[in-house]
Amino acid sequence: MKIRPWHGVFAIVLAASAFAIGACSEGEPGGDGGAGGGGEAGGVADEAEFPEWIDVAPDFLVERLGGPTSAREFRGRPFNQSARSLSNEEFRRFGSGALVFDRHFVAEDGLGPVFNADSCLSCHLDGVDDSDAATMDDEGETVQREQGGAGRGGDPGPGLLLRLSVPGASADGSPNPEPTYGLQLQDQAVGPASAEGTVKVTWSTETVTYPDGTTVELRRPRFDIDELSSGPLAADAMTSPRIAPTMTGMGLLEAIPEAALRAAGDPDDADGDGISGRVNEVWDRSTATTTVGRFGWKAGQPTVLQQSAAALHDDMGMTNRVFPATCDNQGSACDPTSHDDAAVDLDDERLDLQVFYNRTLAVPIARNLDDPAVIRGANTFVEIGCSSCHTTTQRSGPDEVAGLANVEFHPFTDLLLHDMGPGLADGRPEFGASGSEWRTPPLWTVGRRGEVTGFENFLHDGRARTIEEAILWHGGEAEAVRGRFMALAQRRRHDLIEFIGAL
Repeated sequence: MKIRPWHGVFAIVLAASAFAIGACSEGEPGGDGGAGGGGEAGGVADEAEFPEWIDVAPDFLVERLGGPTSAREFRGRPFNQSARSLSNEEFRRFGSGALVFDRHFVAEDGLGPVFNADSCLSCHLDGVDDSDAATMDDEGETVQREQGGAGRGGDPGPGLLLRLSVPGASADGSPNPEPTYGLQLQDQAVGPASAEGTVKVTWSTETVTYPDGTTVELRRPRFDIDELSSGPLAADAMTSPRIAPTMTGMGLLEAIPEAALRAAGDPDDADGDGISGRVNEVWDRSTATTTVGRFGWKAGQPTVLQQSAAALHDDMGMTNRVFPATCDNQGSACDPTSHDDAAVDLDDERLDLQVFYNRTLAVPIARNLDDPAVIRGANTFVEIGCSSCHTTTQRSGPDEVAGLANVEFHPFTDLLLHDMGPGLADGRPEFGASGSEWRTPPLWTVGRRGEVTGFENFLHDGRARTIEEAILWHGGEAEAVRGRFMALAQRRRHDLIEFIGAL
């Protein structure tokens, strides 16, 4: 069942988590159509035209977006808090998992032979100065590290990496690896292996003009690959840059019943409202079955376990029970003899501890909820149709962690795929997701991203420097709601942005 206040969609693919812009207000970036997109030219002229209800806080405007799991910040690591609903024993387990998450792996741990980062913390920044978490070599000397990510020097955001594939699909429906370099370009290596290549980012800019004459400069990235170690990419290679999203609330999202996600979709747009949100059907390696995707920019991973195990393997080269072979997902550039696969690098105990940590990260509390601008913005969010995809409220089902079970929470996502138009398209399918479809990401923590990580970058490739820019990049199913946003008076646009920033 769908709730469509304006029969529109506003799937803000923030932080990230594809990327051009029609001049002025001539439609979506990179697409066609009028700027109004269904909105009224000129929008709301002044505050006197605000409806009376706009100053009444809606039910979803609550401090504890994660329900009883939400936490206030302490120790300066707002994205590193445990869910407040954990038992004492679970809290101790969370702490043990944090040690695995924070660890900077070295070759003796199994790092490499090629990799993008040596620690989860290198990409998923949480307020810690990562340079202080020194890695020691066998002689006790500090090893200098670079931040994880393929685009050093002008990074669009933390943990930038480049996904690769060629047309077609693997036997399990996953993307078909690029023959030489596999599914991901690794830009670091443990000797004698060589880094596979480097990614350079350059930017072009274009201007969008609101009906009231206000202008906003948007930027579009171009990603070029240099210094390929084993020859050029295949002629038909497809690439997709990705930055690292925040990880809070993953356990709650995993606990939403599959039936609820399917019921929220309308894959054939049966009601004719222009919205065709649908689940991504993906392969679960642990159960050897096809199931609903929940995690990743295109919802390509079904569980926190598989998402975590894939990152350990693909980003760090750390084999584990889900991805036990060094050259799994790799191309011919990977030498299977370069790494001993007799035993996995990360044993089950440590993998399970990290997965528990990832599942039980608390959602930070929302802020400034008594600010009249935030209240007005929350109501405008629903009024113009943003909540059509950024579903305000979800409820978890049964869960092995009692504190995550049967919880009402407010992630502002439906976890479904939506076509976001050519402006954000990367042209690279992933399971059932097309090259222009993206999962609606949660909006919680969006307003904290810049102050916590040092990178205020949004959308999957980090092109948007502000929440406003991210909104203006929306097209496809979101074109009508983007038009309504542009047609608002400047005061009301500001209120909406203030609301999203408070989450």
